[in-house]
Amino acid sequence: MLTRIRKAMENRDDSHQLEGVIEFDDTFYGNPLYLKMKTTENIQQKSVRDFAQKHIIKGNTIRSDDYCSYGLALTDYTHEPVKYDPKGESLHWLNIMISNAKVFILGTYHGLLKENLSNNLSEFCFRFSRRNFGDALFDRLAIAMLDFRQAI
Repeated sequence: MLTRIRKAMENRDDSHQLEGVIEFDDTFYGNPLYLKMKTTENIQQKSVRDFAQKHIIKGNTIRSDDYCSYGLALTDYTHEPVKYDPKGESLHWLNIMISNAKVFILGTYHGLLKENLSNNLSEFCFRFSRRNFGDALFDRLAIAMLDFRQAI
């Protein structure tokens, strides 16, 4: 049941694209308001481009580290690569979200099987992107479950 709920969460989030200034890394799409995380086989140019095109509205600004695949793959966006400095403020929110996801998954499930990572990230992103919904969170989940059930 939990797997189906997480898939409904993923399905619902997949129906929305990000806009504004987006911080981008091989494990993160998002900003302090909304979040997208997905698993991928690799972070080569094609994978990065496919991922961005599916989840980010063209023309928006993407900040990332200066990994070589990003610049080549993100030509439909205003790409602002920054040299990563672990002691600096570059990609501040990105690093917070990655840390929070790790704590959520490891703290909640006390370990992680590779085949569950995608579903666990979907749950984390769904909850994060709706953290200010208060009592409406359950209603949003019910809508996601109904939409998902109709899609299968």
